[in-house]
Amino acid sequence: MVLGAQEHQVVGGALALRPVPPDGYTATPRLDVLRPDQADAVTGRKKPHASVRGPIQPVEAEVLLRVWVDGGIDTGDAAQRQALEDLAAADMVTRGDLIDVLPDHVAYSLRMLSEPSPSTDTPHVADR
Repeated sequence: MVLGAQEHQVVGGALALRPVPPDGYTATPRLDVLRPDQADAVTGRKKPHASVRGPIQPVEAEVLLRVWVDGGIDTGDAAQRQALEDLAAADMVTRGDLIDVLPDHVAYSLRMLSEPSPSTDTPHVADR
């Protein structure tokens, strides 16, 4: 199935299946098949509405790494404090009393977890 998807990328529509070494795969946007407004939304050049975030900024990437590794940021750095607030508002960081954490979906998307958390709203196959 994976080989067929790699050979026939057009069947994926706006998504392409790309290899992730050593033996994984990921779906990424195919900008060549998107309308200009769709490509702008995906790349962050134009936000169609406030709930759509563009790519993270370097200071946001640093904050995500600091939260993942240390559970917090350098509180003396105003740019990091603002980035943390922006990431928390976008549900990309969960603020805590003592430490901040990455929600599972963020850690998984950054490849910091090997598997996403199981959904709580659908039954597992073994439970059916």
